[in-house]
Amino acid sequence: MFKLYSKLTTAFAAVSILFAFSANAQCEDCAASGGFYCGDDPSNWTSYSPGGCVPDFFINDGFNDCADGSDEVAGAVTDCTGGGE
Repeated sequence: MFKLYSKLTTAFAAVSILFAFSANAQCEDCAASGGFYCGDDPSNWTSYSPGGCVPDFFINDGFNDCADGSDEVAGAVTDCTGGGE
């Protein structure tokens, strides 16, 4: 039983690391293209922020392209060092 638990724990940790790396890569790609990253939570993404990235021409346009409206905050800038936002 312990071996199974150990394997499952190891597998979960590996998946968590892969997701974190992937999410950070998404954030960095978005920032490099001049976009605003809505964060790692897909429920904050809309059809105007595919993959969580709001294109530069939708930032501060008066419409919430991130579900929480974070792309409409004056001076909205993507910071990929703190988990995406």
